[in-house]
Amino acid sequence: MRYSIANPRTYLKSNIIGFFNILELSRIYKIKHLVYASTGSVYGENQLPFSEKTNSDKPLQFYSATKKSNEVMAYAYSNLYKFKTSGLRFFTVYGPWGRPDMAYFKFAKLIKEKKRIIIHNNGNHKRDLTYIDDVVKIIKKIVFTNKNYINKNNVVNSKILNIGNSKQIKLIQIIHFLEKYLKIKAKKKFIAKQPGEILNTLSDCKKLKKEFKIKASTSFNAGVKKFADWFFNYYI
Repeated sequence: MRYSIANPRTYLKSNIIGFFNILELSRIYKIKHLVYASTGSVYGENQLPFSEKTNSDKPLQFYSATKKSNEVMAYAYSNLYKFKTSGLRFFTVYGPWGRPDMAYFKFAKLIKEKKRIIIHNNGNHKRDLTYIDDVVKIIKKIVFTNKNYINKNNVVNSKILNIGNSKQIKLIQIIHFLEKYLKIKAKKKFIAKQPGEILNTLSDCKKLKKEFKIKASTSFNAGVKKFADWFFNYYI
């Protein structure tokens, strides 16, 4: 999200042109089911919790706008070329082997190096964080469940699903957990909210549970400890 503010053209190339190429290849090679990544940030600043029925037409950043565009493009291709698409709106996936540009990962690295971390909005915004093992299990379930999506006109089309933990944790609490498991006190600098940043996220995953009989179950306490253990071993 933050990189897209300074480098929007990168996301135009990857998330619009790149995703169009994926859709075209799916059409040409007659793919039966395309599963792709969207994001919980398409909801912008809406009333919590975010369900798939929540309006997502006003994303706050260009990154989120490109992901919303992916969903619309996938729907059009599903209806035109009769293959199934599933757009997964992920809510802050974290854990071992995570992306180094994610906030929790950057915090861990800076804490370990005993460098100061910059905390936006005084650490008060809240996130719905989803542990990577839960995400993998859910994706496998969706991919390998042979289930068509039928609309009222009896046409196989596309589905959107929230993938989250359906629990919130404050940014400052995330830092406290990292301090606890890394056993290092963080040097902190508190600053104002960053432009385009969503204050709070919280997923409603009832649709996922109802249709696929699965949900995320790893608590942040357990997940961040697994991340910290991996982090220590990897960056020893």
